[in-house]
Amino acid sequence: MLRSRSGACRQRPCREVGGQFDVAFTFTEALVGGAAIDAVGTPLPDETLAVCKSADAVLLAAIGGCVRRPARHAHPRRRH
Repeated sequence: MLRSRSGACRQRPCREVGGQFDVAFTFTEALVGGAAIDAVGTPLPDETLAVCKSADAVLLAAIGGCVRRPARHAHPRRRH
């Protein structure tokens, strides 16, 4: 799960639905967006990208975030 803030409230619906269908979910949180910029200076850190690539699925649950716009070179779509 990628997060900009706390992810606990976004895990609950998955766990409830999984319980109804006897499916278990494992969550790994990683920084993305404003929280990642504040912590490491980039909106999509290499560690987050590695977690996403190794996962079966990715739940991007970003809400809110920083009010400033990131530098143009730090935009995730321009990452090479």
